Amino acid sequence: MVHLDRRQIAATASAAVVGAVAGAVLTAPTAGGDVFGFSVDPPGFPLDSTPTAIAVGGLVALAVVSASRRIRVAVVGMTIGAVILVGAALFDAPAVVRTIGAGGVLGGIVAITRTDPRRSAFTGTVAGFVLGSFVVPALGTIRRREDPTPRRYADYLPSRGSVTVFAGDRVLVVGAALVVIAVVLLAVTLRPRLSEPIRRPPARPAAIAAMVLVAGALVFWWFLRWISSSMTSATGLHTFLGGYLLVAVAIVVAVATPGRRGLVWLAAVAAVASHGADGASASGAVEAAVIAGLIALGATVAILTSGRDDGRRAPAAVCAALIALTILTASQFLDGDTSSMIPAFAGIFLVPVVVGATLVAAVRGDARPHGATVVGALVALPLLTRTTGTSAGWTAYTPLTDAEGFSGFGDLSYAATTTTAIVSAVITTSACAAVAVVLLRRSPATAD
Repeated sequence: MVHLDRRQIAATASAAVVGAVAGAVLTAPTAGGDVFGFSVDPPGFPLDSTPTAIAVGGLVALAVVSASRRIRVAVVGMTIGAVILVGAALFDAPAVVRTIGAGGVLGGIVAITRTDPRRSAFTGTVAGFVLGSFVVPALGTIRRREDPTPRRYADYLPSRGSVTVFAGDRVLVVGAALVVIAVVLLAVTLRPRLSEPIRRPPARPAAIAAMVLVAGALVFWWFLRWISSSMTSATGLHTFLGGYLLVAVAIVVAVATPGRRGLVWLAAVAAVASHGADGASASGAVEAAVIAGLIALGATVAILTSGRDDGRRAPAAVCAALIALTILTASQFLDGDTSSMIPAFAGIFLVPVVVGATLVAAVRGDARPHGATVVGALVALPLLTRTTGTSAGWTAYTPLTDAEGFSGFGDLSYAATTTTAIVSAVITTSACAAVAVVLLRRSPATAD
């Protein structure tokens, strides 16, 4: 049995909190979701969009990871990020300010926890990020404080106006406060180690991760122009498949990464593909608590099956989890009176567990991925969600025009609305599983 002292427990809990808040903010930096509107004219580059803000936050995280030569520097980066989050929570601020703060704390915590020989704090960071990413959509109505009275013709009319005042977002206020507490606790816990050096990640993984994040913002621009083109050329329900170019890039990056460190990219891509099967469309504190518990359960299973501290069984666990995600995603084809209950049950109770297990196992291998690789894969989660398998209707479809329309990943992700979207999701998870099996045959990269 692995013994954890009080300092280790405090560091792991703090890392999980910081990861969860960073994941939540980078997934939904505003109380209203995506800030953009539809237009028949081809739009310019969406500087104010949520995906652009996410990409900027990811680049900040990469900069902090790459610049942290000592633990002290990483703690300073986290502190600055926490201060920015507090300011964004208390005052009006654009989405990009929030993601910059989240990027600062994410980069700092990844740089610090990767030096942990016991892996517990590093695992807590990744599990926390995944938990925050999945839970925050369920908190949408709590964040918006919206009028529960439904609007007539809400499916056909734009909203009453974009959300421009972000101050007082109760989820962000609580999250910023928790980050401040966690950073202070970490600073106290790490005080004897503040001068300890941190090995910088190689330039190549950082450059590749930055390339993927920038590509995510560019693909979203392509998506907006596709909406404009589809409205002038045809009618009906369409599925945007251009985002799969980004999926292909992530898979190629996984193959090109030495050893088995690329498994975390495959885990991130498969996690996005399975969002359409997660069945989590309800919103509220109870739903958020259930999702959080299921992801925590999956992370625990990954820890117990990864070979304790040596992580020798972790790559095989990733392969098994990716195969399970493929089966769960394919279950969406069951549409009979009785058989349709299978994907509904599996989506609600199994997908979050398997996703949590997949990403945690991917970073617990016998050679941990570089900090820049982990940051890139984690931040790719919300970027891929908004650009892959997205569907748009023939009118001013509310999820695409309503700044208050973020009620869950189904609004802008692999929503099971078309056969094309389901088939594409199954192909994606299958490809990830197949590539993971190939990587499993490799020798692990030399640990550093």
